[in-house]
Amino acid sequence: LRSRISLIGVVQIYGSISQCEEKRMINWIVYFEEKVKSQLPKGSKVTPFFFKDADFGDLVRFVIEINNKEGIVDCYSTGTVSIEAFDFTKEDQIFICLSFPSEIESIEQSFHSLIKAIE
Repeated sequence: LRSRISLIGVVQIYGSISQCEEKRMINWIVYFEEKVKSQLPKGSKVTPFFFKDADFGDLVRFVIEINNKEGIVDCYSTGTVSIEAFDFTKEDQIFICLSFPSEIESIEQSFHSLIKAIE
């Protein structure tokens, strides 16, 4: 709960994003925090980052590190979500997906695919 509150607080500080955009981004942040994070492999390290004015609006990025793999989840203020996974042992990108706000089922499926890719 503490990390979710601090993420929401940081997002609200920006002030330049509309309430509608803020709500879309926070929905995916909360989804990640409450539904995805607990399903990550044991020992995963999750680090949040915050960027203003990225490709699809303001951005909250989660970097997930586990063994020789890394996942990146980008939640944009427009509701767009980008998810990538890398395997450094194979030196290969093992998953990538860019989903737009209207593609809710695709975004949810991408989170599940990320979990499987970094197991």
